[in-house]
Amino acid sequence: MSFKAFEQKNVTKHFPRKSLQGKLCWTAEGYAYLDLDDAIIHSLFPYLKIPDIELPNYFSEDKNFIGAHISVVYSNEWAENLTLDSAVVNDIQLLDVATLLISRKQYYVVRVQSDWISMFRRQYDLPDKLNFRGHSVEPHITIGIVNQVR
Repeated sequence: MSFKAFEQKNVTKHFPRKSLQGKLCWTAEGYAYLDLDDAIIHSLFPYLKIPDIELPNYFSEDKNFIGAHISVVYSNEWAENLTLDSAVVNDIQLLDVATLLISRKQYYVVRVQSDWISMFRRQYDLPDKLNFRGHSVEPHITIGIVNQVR
């Protein structure tokens, strides 16, 4: 199961007109991501008019204050030969709003396109889609979550 398009014109009309920039970061646990300006989530979240929706908890100590980001490699995908160097990525395009239900959580995301992410993953023989908790998903920015969906 992967993301399904979710019509949200009130969100997409507020997408930035220019490409986003992200800085490659990684954790000791083998998680690599592009760090983004937190304003992208804070500027789009208010337009998600969905009952019980919350900001992702990326701004908490529990998540090491990771903030707005795009996952590049999840720790369960990490390959022995994977090496990371500092990189600034300037080709991130916002595509649309989509949603996915996993373990009673409904994720609302903005799917993104980045040739850099695709090339990076292919360099290490990883598929274009990421393996998020056993689900094949496109690169994205999570902008909202509804917990305990029935």
